[in-house]
Amino acid sequence: PRPFERTGMNGFGLVQIVRPKLRPSLLDRVQGEATATSALGLLRIAERDRGVGEVVVDGGAGVADWLARRPGLIAELRRRTGRGVRVVG
Repeated sequence: PRPFERTGMNGFGLVQIVRPKLRPSLLDRVQGEATATSALGLLRIAERDRGVGEVVVDGGAGVADWLARRPGLIAELRRRTGRGVRVVG
């Protein structure tokens, strides 16, 4: 048995190999979790901020609620930046 279902040639002359999906892709996983994706993205942006003083994470009420249920993420941001963190919603 081959490790793929079928092959085909597209309109540009490139061979395409079709394989079955073994598990959801990263994009499939985050598509249904918009609040979590937004919150984690804001934390990454906040981590790269090189300003001084308190880091303010403002993503709206949904993001603030999601982060309030995960205090470990805020603690990790404090540890990584060495600054205070305030979540605004």
